[in-house]
Formats: sequence, C-alpha cells, structure tokens
Amino acid sequence: MFRGALRHGRCLIPASGFYEWKQIGKTKVPHYIRPKNGGIWVFAGLWSSWSGPDGDLDTCTIITTVPNRTMEPIHNRMPVILGLGAMEQWLSPDTKTPTDLLVPCPDEWLTIVQVGPAVGNPRNDGPELIQEMNTPAAAIPFLKGPLGE
Repeated sequence: MFRGALRHGRCLIPASGFYEWKQIGKTKVPHYIRPKNGGIWVFAGLWSSWSGPDGDLDTCTIITTVPNRTMEPIHNRMPVILGLGAMEQWLSPDTKTPTDLLVPCPDEWLTIVQVGPAVGNPRNDGPELIQEMNTPAAAIPFLKGPLGE
C-alpha cells in the first residue's frame, strides 16, 4: 500500500508533541508526550497524491514503530522520531530502503505528562490542553479504580 510513497514520497512532519491515551481498566487516561529539552521533533512521514471520484487529493501519514522503554507503559507504538542525520538520510533519494531508520528514538528524548480529559474533545483548543495534571487522581470523577484510590 505504501511502497510507492516509501520510494518517492518521504517527508518530514514537525511537531512539538503528541497525545496518547493509556488504557487503565475501562478508562483511557490522556498523556502529552513532548521533547525532553523543549523545541520540536521531526516525525518520519509519507505523502502521496491521487485522483478520486471527487478530484485530486493530497494525503500524508506519520510512520509509527514499536515503543521505546519510556513510551512502552503508555502505548504499544509511537511515531518514528528522526534525529538530524536520520532526517537527511530519510529524505535522500539515494536511500533506497530506509527501513533501518524506522526504529524508536532514544528513551531520553521523551517527557510524558498526564493531561486533563478536555484533550479528548476536538472542540477544545488551547495551551491548557498540554498542561500537566496537578490534581490528585482521587479528585477527578472519571478516574475510578486503581488511579482513584
């Protein structure tokens, strides 16, 4: 499915972080994962253009890989985060099979903080969505069971 894009449509997707939800019992608890030293990351991505019944469409995707040790307790996958040398190699047309770059980043690149449930609603937007939760779990009504005890 992505064979053509892997050869001819590699791209870089900058991001200051991403959200992931950890399943705890029947509750999904949101977390914000960001660069440990601030700034931005660059994810390995693929793009393609195609013609559909409604006209031309440009698409892109972020490539994921298995989690590193820092991310593993939160989710079973993570974006491929590229370092400087890997970015050049990822984009180079001389790199025929860049699959050796599709590995987890070093553990020390990540900071993970629990954030509030407002992030789960697409109508919400603002810097408060990436603020670390300072409220004890027992005071949050949607957290019951092990976290709320």
